Amino acid sequence: MKIIHSVFTTGWGGLEKYPLTLQEGLEKEGHELIIVTLQGTKLYEEALKRKIKVYGIEKFKKINFGIVNFLKEIVENENAEIVHMNSSREAYNWYLALWGNKKVKSFLTFHIGIPKNKSFLHKMIYGKIHRIFAICQNEANEMKERLAVDKDKIKILHNGVDLNKFNTNATTNFRNEFSIKDDEIVVTSIGNLSKGKGILEWVEATKEISISNDKVRFFWIGDDSHITEEYTLESLREHLKKINLDKKINLLGYRTDIPNILKGSDLFVLPSHKESFGIVYIEAMAMGLPVIGCDSGGVPDIIKEGRGFLCEPKDSNSLKNTIEKALKSNLKEIGIENSKKVKEFSMENHIKKLLEEYGNGSVRK
Repeated sequence: MKIIHSVFTTGWGGLEKYPLTLQEGLEKEGHELIIVTLQGTKLYEEALKRKIKVYGIEKFKKINFGIVNFLKEIVENENAEIVHMNSSREAYNWYLALWGNKKVKSFLTFHIGIPKNKSFLHKMIYGKIHRIFAICQNEANEMKERLAVDKDKIKILHNGVDLNKFNTNATTNFRNEFSIKDDEIVVTSIGNLSKGKGILEWVEATKEISISNDKVRFFWIGDDSHITEEYTLESLREHLKKINLDKKINLLGYRTDIPNILKGSDLFVLPSHKESFGIVYIEAMAMGLPVIGCDSGGVPDIIKEGRGFLCEPKDSNSLKNTIEKALKSNLKEIGIENSKKVKEFSMENHIKKLLEEYGNGSVRK
């Protein structure tokens, strides 16, 4: 089966990376992944690097007959059976490109937020889509309220994690790299440095904890390359240096050795204001860590009782108190249980459910 995944956004987050995470699993099951995205984006370059068949669109417009014809040609030339859109902005051109095509089934995943689309036009577009996926319960509820779509078409499909890459058998030299003592607790966060990830609340909370607790080391992995804020990675580093906390609160920038870092950590924290799902929490759990996130978006789908702790979004004091509460708990015991519970979020399980949907039911009406 030839499966097209389209991404018409320019960032480099979970939405854009999602099709890449499917490649190995789809190929293992005998299917071919084809990506349609914007030329020059990180996704476009990464697909070329991985030798995934990729088609590039020069410039995105919500409705453009040049794009429509291009998409139509791709489907016909590849003899594709599935088109999977990864944001609603793609649906307009695909609706026209697939007009009259009764051989192709189309799917749509909402990765970030649910727009209010209840017009007659949206009803027509969503009416042609076979299944619409929500990545968490909160988004599924919002879809039923905000979209002009048959509620039976909406299904929750949590993102998956490669448990061959993220597991407790991994090795690490992270603690040696930063001369971390055996009795020191490492609290790690991973995400870009945008306000939405909670970096400013994190800085305030970790400053207070570091002043009163000399046995905790904080690390944030992520940079400012795809965001626009009034601060930068370097300005945040300079701020911590001025108050003599740059050895205890570390902003490492972009790193690729995430399993190595998580294996050397004791607790994972990401205070995103509203994370649609947050695959990084699952990765941390798979590595045997307790997790802390905000009580919003799709995070409560992951951090259930016994798996970690929830704090209030946009509240540095709540974050500080939650971290301190976690530090008093049995981190190792919680982490061991987490590494057992994440199997429900495995990429293998995700691919299985996705292929069941691809093969289920009739094509476009």
